Amino acid sequence: MTDITNKFNNNIAYNSKAKSYRYYVDGEPKSSVTTAIGKYTKPNLENWYKKNRDEKIKELMLKENRP
Repeated sequence: MTDITNKFNNNIAYNSKAKSYRYYVDGEPKSSVTTAIGKYTKPNLENWYKKNRDEKIKELMLKENRP
């Protein structure tokens, strides 16, 4: 377990062997940055993928004069 204090005087504890929360700030469990980003970006990436896929299909159909 690693304990540090940041510039705001918060005690940050990190346990690399923990099964759930690995980070605690002033004793309160916190999600990792990777987990937080993953929750935000996944729906956005799925929508981006679907939009690109649909645009490519449309492009191919127009090129081949298909309805």
